[in-house]
Amino acid sequence: METNTNNQRIAVRTQTGINVLNINTIIYCKGEGRYTFIYLNNNKHIVVSKLLKDIELVLPLDIFYRIHKSYLINLDYVKELNRLKEKTITLKDDTKLKLSCRRQPMFYKKLLTKVTML
Repeated sequence: METNTNNQRIAVRTQTGINVLNINTIIYCKGEGRYTFIYLNNNKHIVVSKLLKDIELVLPLDIFYRIHKSYLINLDYVKELNRLKEKTITLKDDTKLKLSCRRQPMFYKKLLTKVTML
């Protein structure tokens, strides 16, 4: 996996070859064992044989945040935060993901750097 910070693209190896992705098209990444599913804004996903932490290392920290041991999200796609008993984040594609209790305080700070709170 390679990253190019000048134009914000990454190249990931898949089972069929290499995909070059614009970082801003990634909505979220889901880790499942030794594989990571990368969900894109065109309603498609790709599977890479990398750990989620490996993907996290190449994506920019100002755009992406690890909300749970299994999820890494693009903060630009956050639509709603449910702060009731079970904390969930709704993304612009209406995907709902669980927010880890221990990652909540930093997530709130990170989200506030991306949006204006009224």
